Amino acid sequence: MPDTVVARFLLKWMLVPVLLLWAYHLAQRRYSATVGAKRMATLLVTLLLLAAWVAVYVFVRLGLSDIWLLAIAAAVVAVAVWQRRKLFPYRTSCAACGRPLGIERILFRGDNRCAACSPAGSGEEKDP
Repeated sequence: MPDTVVARFLLKWMLVPVLLLWAYHLAQRRYSATVGAKRMATLLVTLLLLAAWVAVYVFVRLGLSDIWLLAIAAAVVAVAVWQRRKLFPYRTSCAACGRPLGIERILFRGDNRCAACSPAGSGEEKDP
């Protein structure tokens, strides 16, 4: 029987980031008017991790060696690089003026702009 220590570890612990991303996705509902592509990005990243988890589950069930997990890792990285604009729309500086953004604006505001550069009629509420 091939050694599947890494696959079993991943099978057990890969759901933790999936659940955390799902919780973050649900927290974005509060900012549904302004979050835009960032909410879709969290959903897509979660689906990518779930697909990798299902592949690891299949590997464990079939008893394949851990060395084949490199193929899954390569596929996940290839998809992440290929779709990087959709999966990672987060910026740490304002798209208009270049000032650093706060964590709330990085995670929950879709326009990637600071408060001074955001359009006044964008429908966003005051920062909590």
